Amino acid sequence: MAKKKNKRPIDYYSFFIIGIIWTAFGIPLKNFALWGAGIVFLIIGLVNKNKWKKNRVRWSDLTPEEIRMKTFLIIILGILVLAGLTAWFYVGGLK
Repeated sequence: MAKKKNKRPIDYYSFFIIGIIWTAFGIPLKNFALWGAGIVFLIIGLVNKNKWKKNRVRWSDLTPEEIRMKTFLIIILGILVLAGLTAWFYVGGLK
């Protein structure tokens, strides 16, 4: 398992964005766990709103190794989401 050399503080702005997305998807899908977790992330993000700018990590702050890893993960996750949506529509989606 890879160990981080320098720990970064928690990015509460990302928690807020994750909360918005999960809540927005959970309500129409009638998935209590998804929108419940989204609300929790929203609350955590809003409670720590004063730390948004201080803890924000931008691409320019990352090392080249971190940029490569994040780019790789974004591509893999994008492929998985596309494959999941394709499978979901193939099986019938929302009937």
